[in-house]
Amino acid sequence: MKQTYLPEHFPQVKQDLELSTLKRKPKDLDFSLKTPKIDEIQSKQGKFNIPPSKVNNLSFETLTILNSLNLTYQNRAAKSSEDVLSSVSAREKYQDLLDPMRKLPLPYKYKRLLKLQEYLDTTINNASIRKLPTAYLNIKQAIENTYSITFDLEQLQRILFLCPHFYTLSWEVEDGEEKLKISIPESTSFTLSSIHNRNNELFKQLISLTKRYHNSHLASIIPKIHFDPEIAMTWHSSFALHDVPDVFIAELPDKNLTESPTVAKISVAKQLRVIRLTQLCHILVKIFASHKTPSIFLKSLIKKIEIEKGKNEEPKLLENDVVELCEIFNTWIGIIKTGSGDVVRICKQTDFSLKIAAKKIKQKYN
Repeated sequence: MKQTYLPEHFPQVKQDLELSTLKRKPKDLDFSLKTPKIDEIQSKQGKFNIPPSKVNNLSFETLTILNSLNLTYQNRAAKSSEDVLSSVSAREKYQDLLDPMRKLPLPYKYKRLLKLQEYLDTTINNASIRKLPTAYLNIKQAIENTYSITFDLEQLQRILFLCPHFYTLSWEVEDGEEKLKISIPESTSFTLSSIHNRNNELFKQLISLTKRYHNSHLASIIPKIHFDPEIAMTWHSSFALHDVPDVFIAELPDKNLTESPTVAKISVAKQLRVIRLTQLCHILVKIFASHKTPSIFLKSLIKKIEIEKGKNEEPKLLENDVVELCEIFNTWIGIIKTGSGDVVRICKQTDFSLKIAAKKIKQKYN
């Protein structure tokens, strides 16, 4: 039996598209564009307008105290970025704040001297036990390599200015060079307690020096302030602790060098001069042997000489040495002035002997 599809059997529902779509009501343009009334604006502003509190005028005594507190900051110039980067870190300056033992803090430059004095005692003691040289350059290298801190001759002189009995300095000639030897008095015995006592003695000297600057600062304040740092265990708030002057420098001993027994007629200074110029002849022969051309600018030659010597020297001293050799051996070496600078030129055709050169230098200083 064939089935037939009769649309009448199924109800047909027509959707009313107009009713199914939700229509949004248009905005009330009159309501959105309505401007508030002036009375409403003034009432709202009145809620937020809080009258400023009355500032009391400071008394004359209060103003003078405030001005005195800012004395150290009025004439202080602004620091550049280079000065800030090269300055001491805040950690080193204010490390005393982390110390559980409360005591008067030192300026950072004084604290560095205190550290160096302890390192210096320990290094010299170790060198003496091992019978190592205690020349300044040897001690400097040992301290810088061991403790990763710079140690200059001026810092040693500052320590000696406050405690001149700590070390004995003397000049000695070793391998033709003058060397400053640092030694400890024979009466001084080294133990951990003695090193601590010596360091504590320097600390007292540094504190005493800081107190002098602190007292002179308080004396400059008007009206006078009665402040005892020992009771407060701190310095006055207006005192710029890290701006105090550095310790003065003690003078180095005179170079009273004895004459060498091998060459009695020649003074030690002349001997050193002969050795220095003879060594320079060897260096110049080596430099020009490896150089393609027989001429080098004087400034470049000075740098090459420093590399060969393995140490930095005053360029003016090296320049004087070269000029003196040009005067002695004028047929072998000379200086030519050009628009770009002085040029040192040697004559490779000249038969130059180092032995003859050494004798000629000795004859000049004989």
